[in-house]
Amino acid sequence: MTIKLNGITISSNNSTVLDYAINTNPNPLQISSTGSISISVSKADPPAVQCTSLIFKVSVGAAAADLTTDSSTISTQCPDEWSITKDGAGDFTFTYQGTSGIGKDGLLFVLNNTAVNDQVGISYLSITENLQSGTNQGSLPLPKFPANFTVSDLTADSYNISPSGTVNLSWDGSAGGNYSLSYNGNTVSNLPNVDNYPVKNLQATTTFTLTVTAEGGTIQLVRQCTVSVEQPVIQAFGLVGSQPEFMVGSAIQLYWTTQNAAYCDLYLNGLKLNDQNLPANVDANQGYSVNIPRIAGEAQYFLYAYGSNGQGSASASAQVSVFEFELLPNTIGNITHLAISALMGTDGTLYVAGWYGLDVISTVTNTLTQYIAWPEYCELSELGTSNPMVMSPDGSQIYVLLTSNANKKIAVVNTLNHQIQYLPLPSSLGGVDLGGVAIGTKDDKSCLVVTDLLEADSTYISSYIYVLDPFNNCSLIQQYKLPNSTVIDAIVAAPQGDRVFLSSSSIQGDDYNTAIFTYNIAANTLSQFEISNFATSNQFIFSSDRSYFYAGGLIKPDSPKELMLAAIAIINSNTGQLIDTITCPPDDATPGSYLTAIGLSPDGLHLYAQVLDDANNYSVFRINLNTLQIVGVLAMPCDVNVNDAYVNKWAFKPDATCLYGLASAIDSNLDAVVYMIKISDGLNAFHTSVT
Repeated sequence: MTIKLNGITISSNNSTVLDYAINTNPNPLQISSTGSISISVSKADPPAVQCTSLIFKVSVGAAAADLTTDSSTISTQCPDEWSITKDGAGDFTFTYQGTSGIGKDGLLFVLNNTAVNDQVGISYLSITENLQSGTNQGSLPLPKFPANFTVSDLTADSYNISPSGTVNLSWDGSAGGNYSLSYNGNTVSNLPNVDNYPVKNLQATTTFTLTVTAEGGTIQLVRQCTVSVEQPVIQAFGLVGSQPEFMVGSAIQLYWTTQNAAYCDLYLNGLKLNDQNLPANVDANQGYSVNIPRIAGEAQYFLYAYGSNGQGSASASAQVSVFEFELLPNTIGNITHLAISALMGTDGTLYVAGWYGLDVISTVTNTLTQYIAWPEYCELSELGTSNPMVMSPDGSQIYVLLTSNANKKIAVVNTLNHQIQYLPLPSSLGGVDLGGVAIGTKDDKSCLVVTDLLEADSTYISSYIYVLDPFNNCSLIQQYKLPNSTVIDAIVAAPQGDRVFLSSSSIQGDDYNTAIFTYNIAANTLSQFEISNFATSNQFIFSSDRSYFYAGGLIKPDSPKELMLAAIAIINSNTGQLIDTITCPPDDATPGSYLTAIGLSPDGLHLYAQVLDDANNYSVFRINLNTLQIVGVLAMPCDVNVNDAYVNKWAFKPDATCLYGLASAIDSNLDAVVYMIKISDGLNAFHTSVT
């Protein structure tokens, strides 16, 4: 371990287990005088060591290699629970009677009244440690200088200086020795015994060593001091606020704090942003504004801090995730009349269903490639939920609910060749129309779960949940009667298919409430819970990890307002309980807003919601689902507002590079249109590193 003499490390090896710090008085020891030797014993790192005895041996005799001619004059001090035995020949044995070990706090042993003999030279103090683990030995030299030979401490006029600064080192020693100064690999010899020595252009913290030799170099002593160069330090560099990602071209606020810095520079991806020196500190309450690049990806900011005169530097980096969120100028037109439903195939084919037919759209060319008309007197079921159309789990088939005056049908579309089979639904299905459809699982096979609509008192209510077998001409497997006066707004199946979730809202005066039903297919049972002050629309979508789902709708604001706010409820899919809500916009500054469509990105990291505000403006909100923050807002073009046309369904390209929005004007002669929003994501994270 480590052995030090008068603060200077003499050896650092494994010859001893314990650490020893020896100090002499005077320093150095002088011949023909009386001195003392203090020995501090410790162990810096745990565990503590169990020691039975320590033996310190001095050499007795009149030679230069001896310390004293008479060891009997030496008196001792030792800690409690330690005893001393002297043999008169220079051995001092300290024996421990306690049970504690020697740890980092250490113990002090002293050899007082040591009469140093009259010969200049080096004598050795021998150490023997008897531990429970074994016996170890070490030694250190004790130089004996001529009588009255002294050397002061090595001192500096300043122990903290700026880079490139000058420090003056001073010492005062006896004549007759050779003085040399060493630092940073340099040695300056033959210095005066009394001096004030300047060291210029110091760039880094440095330890200076003054070595004094005497008697032709046979003995030496060392003095040391350390001067710290106050290099600039960046203590903090970050982004004001907690937003995790930003749209291209947007502005952000950066802040930083430094120490020992006179000014700073800021770089973006290697390009310097500032023409003049920036302050050494920018408070987070103030911030320094910079514009995000207009390229998606990772924007890397570097802050450099400099000392006075530009000497010394420190750097810190920050990576900001930048995403592109842009409405493309072109649209996909000639869409089937009164289109209200859209979904994306696993191969990137977009299917749009309208009252009178099905459009097949290539997302490679963004063109309509095929139109399939429904049979005469059939039309898409549009009165109920957001999904009169659903895709099989393997993506091979699409099921579309159709109604007619005579009967109800399900169109089964083969996604490989786009051939369609029309299956009449069982006559036992009640209601005058079909509400919505979801894909579930029954007896380890896929099944269709369908709701109906029944006209009652000039309105429509849902009466039953039907489970159909798509492998047996959609025959009825089972049904469940819904509570009276229930109107199903939305239906979605859990990704594992065992349950189906349905929402039903009621608005009576100022009271907005939603019932969330959980239908267990295997047990054919229904449970429900209520969400107060929230009314769902027909927007219902599951999270990518299946742990919760999102329900779009309206929420009553905390402040007293007549109008509601567009909001998205986050509901635990296991317990059915409300976890949180997201309002769009995120405060109640825009009452009367209405949510028309929500969509989940394929990676499950973002939710997109289109909202109509009270001024008839449509905006698309990008929501980061890790933080539930709105991180981007995109205004939709004015022509979407014509004749109440709005995006009512989102569909994502499988590679998540484009969001397709189906905009249709219900009860209008206008054709539907598909808008395209280009999306390019960054890292969805904010990182900082300081060097």
